[in-house]
This record gives sequence, C-alpha cells and structure tokens, in this order.
Amino acid sequence: MAVITISREAGSGGTYIAQRAAEMLGYHLADRGTAVAVMEEYGYSRFEEEFDSRTGFHLERVRSGMERPELRPLVDLLPQISVALANHGNVVILGRGSFSVLGGLTDVLNVRIQAPFGLRVRWFMERQDLEQGQAEALVRERDEVRASFVKSWYGARLDDARLFDLVIDTAKVPLDTAVQWLVEMARTLESKKSEAGRTSRSLQVDPNLAATVSRILGCSRGHH
Repeated sequence: MAVITISREAGSGGTYIAQRAAEMLGYHLADRGTAVAVMEEYGYSRFEEEFDSRTGFHLERVRSGMERPELRPLVDLLPQISVALANHGNVVILGRGSFSVLGGLTDVLNVRIQAPFGLRVRWFMERQDLEQGQAEALVRERDEVRASFVKSWYGARLDDARLFDLVIDTAKVPLDTAVQWLVEMARTLESKKSEAGRTSRSLQVDPNLAATVSRILGCSRGHH
C-alpha cells in the first residue's frame, strides 16, 4: 500500500497526472470533490465557498475562537481528512495541502507539479478559449489562492522544494512520462513494507471519519 499526494500549479497538467497515475495503479483518486463530500457528511455544505477565496476568514482567529466559532470544527476536520485518506491507503490525493499533513511518512510520496507561467497561460487560452489577459489573470488568481491556503493553514510555502519528494516541471517532462515515474515510485514504496519507519497505517484516525472516507472513496471510484 502507498499514498501519493500531488500539489500542482494551475495549468501545469497536475490534474491529468493524478488521474492517470490513479488509473494505472488501481488507486482511488481523492480530489476536491472527495473533501467536499466528506465535509457535507459532517454538515458543512459551504466548504468550497468558505475556503476557495483569498477573502476568506482569518484562520488564526477561528482557531482561537475569536472569530466564527461555528467553523472551528471544520478547521480541525480538513487535515484529519488527509490523515484518514492516507490511512485508507492506495490513494492519490490531489491538493488540499495534504503534503503538509503527511510529510515524513515512509509510504507517502509527496509530489509537486509545476510549469512556467507562459506555458500555463497558453494552457488556459487553448482549453477555455480565453484571451491572453484573461488567462494571465486567472493563473495569477489561482496561484494566489492556493499559496494563501497552504500558507494560512499549514504555514508552508508551495515554492519550498524541501517539502516534496519529487518536483516535476512539465515544460521539460512529458505528462505521460511523469505519470510513469509516479507509478514506478509507488510500486517501489509498496515493495518496502517491511522496512522500519513511520507509515500512514500508524496514523490515528477517528473510526467514524475513517468509515465515511472509505464509503465515499468506494462510491466515487467508478467516476475516476
């Protein structure tokens, strides 16, 4: 059993790499839809609205109880979802800062997918029929939202290569080559079961959350 987390820049091909790697490995793909589904099970139907914005709440104030105390359980739940997904095993986790939660585990491969700004702008121009200025603004906005999310939640910087086991520039590495690398590395991790080290299976997970995650992964498998 192994786990891959993928952090990616918008327009870098990271979503495709995650989907194809999951398919080839026979793993579950846990994307934003997975996190949203779990949150909804716990009564948080506005998860995306609350967190996918640069103008969201002040995280530290929520954690301390000074602001919007009704969101405190939600703040605690998101990293626990990453832990539950990893403990389930055989999963590719896309986004949500999971690399920050799961760093240091011997059976988890933390990957960063990136590409030059101009290449990512062209990706959006071609696939969403945007003008160059529109595409540039979109890429900058998504970069800012993702960087702000990871910084505010986990105190991490997405440009810190030390947080990742592998950083791939898709301007140089073809997408399908990147997929093959991840498949091979996951198989390598799977073969090291007997080696010492802290693994995802040793993580403490709330049984109810574990059951919810397992059920949602099972329901979504056919869609990936």
